[in-house]
Amino acid sequence: MISYLTKEQFILLNEKAIKLKKNRSVERHAYDEIEDGKKLPVMFHMLHNDIEIRTQIATSENSVAWLDMDIKDYNNLNKVSIPDHLDTNRPIL
Repeated sequence: MISYLTKEQFILLNEKAIKLKKNRSVERHAYDEIEDGKKLPVMFHMLHNDIEIRTQIATSENSVAWLDMDIKDYNNLNKVSIPDHLDTNRPIL
């Protein structure tokens, strides 16, 4: 399973990270660089500070963002299955 966010979810979770002064968030001007309707896959995640998840999220084909979020928020992210026989010529998301 791959976890992913919509642009709207990304903005909401980033605003929450800014409000709660989490260690990793994104400057608001970066929102304009994310295409509407795109699914933003979580490329990496790990438990951080025993109370939150640190994530690396692909925000475009060539850029990523680091975002800390509550464990509950991470567990509620959208998920998509990876097929057993992955066609590398076809996008997963």
